[in-house]
Amino acid sequence: MYRMRSQVILHPRRENRLRSSVWSTLLVVLVLGCSSKVVPGPDSNAVMDLAEPPVEPMDLAIPPADLSSPPLDLRMLEDLGKPIGSSCMGDTECMSGACRKVGSSGSSICVGRCKSQADCDLLPGSVTCQPERAGDPAGLCVPPSANHCASCEKDAECGVMAERCLQAPGDIAPACHLDCSLSAGVCPSDYECQAVTDGGKARKLCVPKTKLCLDSLGGYCDRVALPQTCARKNSAGQCIGQRACLAGGRYDRCAATVPQFKRCGDMDPPGCTLALAADALGTKAHCASCGNACAADEDCCGGGCKKLNTATDCGACGKTCGMGTGCCGGSCSTLDTINNCGACGNVCPGQGLSTNDVYCDATTTPKKCGMSCRGENYDVDVNATNGCEVLDVTPPGHTQSTASSRGSKDCFDTASRDTFGSAVPSDLREHKNPPVVGFSGTVGAAPDYWVVRATGGTFCTNDIAVTFSTSGGSAMSCYRLTIVTNKRTDTLDVNGSGSVNMSTGGGAYSGGSDIYFVVEKTCSSPMPEKVSYTVEYHL
Repeated sequence: MYRMRSQVILHPRRENRLRSSVWSTLLVVLVLGCSSKVVPGPDSNAVMDLAEPPVEPMDLAIPPADLSSPPLDLRMLEDLGKPIGSSCMGDTECMSGACRKVGSSGSSICVGRCKSQADCDLLPGSVTCQPERAGDPAGLCVPPSANHCASCEKDAECGVMAERCLQAPGDIAPACHLDCSLSAGVCPSDYECQAVTDGGKARKLCVPKTKLCLDSLGGYCDRVALPQTCARKNSAGQCIGQRACLAGGRYDRCAATVPQFKRCGDMDPPGCTLALAADALGTKAHCASCGNACAADEDCCGGGCKKLNTATDCGACGKTCGMGTGCCGGSCSTLDTINNCGACGNVCPGQGLSTNDVYCDATTTPKKCGMSCRGENYDVDVNATNGCEVLDVTPPGHTQSTASSRGSKDCFDTASRDTFGSAVPSDLREHKNPPVVGFSGTVGAAPDYWVVRATGGTFCTNDIAVTFSTSGGSAMSCYRLTIVTNKRTDTLDVNGSGSVNMSTGGGAYSGGSDIYFVVEKTCSSPMPEKVSYTVEYHL
């Protein structure tokens, strides 16, 4: 059994149980002590109290109590758990309350808890204080790791504590680095506990003084029987090797071969996957890959077999066409027409339709096809092939002066009840030939204006009750109904498929005035859409 000093940190529950047993022992001792009586001896000057009855002599026939055995509740303190270093299955089995898998053996042992290396120095064996998670103020006392500088791709390959798989400053490949924030003793003597910025946060990790993990001694292998796999990688490929366990109990430097480029016909060395040298390819016999021969009308241009009819290889490798031209039919031609827009044979879609105008946009590089919509026609489906396929029916007009009239209404609810509706299409196109009055390029739509003449009345209230409904649009709250009277302005916002209502109360307008209803799109939706709307109201 491991010998532990009194300063060893116990699990809180174990410590409370021990404290309870000690207090029980002290209580029994106090009771026994207080119940005894002092009897004066023959040389005592004390006067005998004759009022007390004389003490009867002890009956020697009664055997004395066996004082060599303590009471049952004092014979054994409660079991405090397995000592540090014992095999275990869970935390509750251990005196420290910590059962962890350490090393690569696959088994778990009881480990001590610590806040610094001084706590671990009280325990048997060469254990060091390591946090279980980055930034923890306390940790566990665990044996030296076999994974210093081990090749890795993720943290889990480096251990179960706060180990990190990363490429440290000055290194050339990712490797395992142990957290030394609680104890620099975690690091071997040929390593240093270095401050490293990891993901924008400062950490302290063990880094070899040579900076290169693959060429430095690795972790401790005194408890590990097998060699450790390692890998060397560079632009030439990857080679897998091993770190042998040295007599001193440390893993040796990585014995993997440094990858070097190969040529066509070369075999990969054992454990290696190599890339071809840059000059191994590029000929008509070996173009892009070994044995890949180009056809008679091709050449190996830029690492691949190509027909000699491109803008960069027009008639020959490397013969390029000038700015704004392309290789069309084996010769350089201009690329600014709707039949050769940006590339030979790139015909702009939507030609010959009455709803749109097609052009080759010369403001972009390379040039690309463009399309504008004529007047009230909209490209809702974002498909240039069918032009601007949706017509925004008018009336209503898009300004107050061209508002569509709903006639005259008095202020009686039933008599003034009215419903009107239309649609608000939107797109991403420019509208011209002719332009649309009121069109907003930001939202890609134009507003609809409606007007009703409010005549009022003697025995009714000049209020407004309205319901605004939409359908066919997105969930964004992009549609607004604005009600404008001579006394107030009210707005109702709704998404592309919703409904909202309001009532103004009396005095909302004067008799003999006009009330305007404006339906508009207020924001840019993810895609163009055609939203139908209805407005139901009464005055």
